[in-house]
Amino acid sequence: TLNFVGIDFHNHPIDATGMTYLHLDVFAPQGVLFSVKLVNFGGVNGSVNGQIGIDLTAGTTPAFTPGGWCQLEIPMSAFVFPGGVTPNRLGQLVLSTSDIPALNTPLVLVDNIYWHR
Repeated sequence: TLNFVGIDFHNHPIDATGMTYLHLDVFAPQGVLFSVKLVNFGGVNGSVNGQIGIDLTAGTTPAFTPGGWCQLEIPMSAFVFPGGVTPNRLGQLVLSTSDIPALNTPLVLVDNIYWHR
């Protein structure tokens, strides 16, 4: 039952400033909400200096739809970091949902995670 999962790569941060999309393939048998958060470690001594999350549903672009594989091409422009922070040292990707545990669904699969232009 997914509450959240974090993929931590802050020891090898990604400079995504030139990327236009974040791609994720997601499979969930049911549910209505899938959240994606990026955490940037460009602060003093590599500390967190910005994080931003977005929620995807059937009504968003891209749309998260349960019941099959969903290819999410998320524009990087959807991630507006506070204070002019740019995604130049991404070190965490946090995936979560608020409704899967309530539905008692034990399965969310994520594959093919990458940034591209």
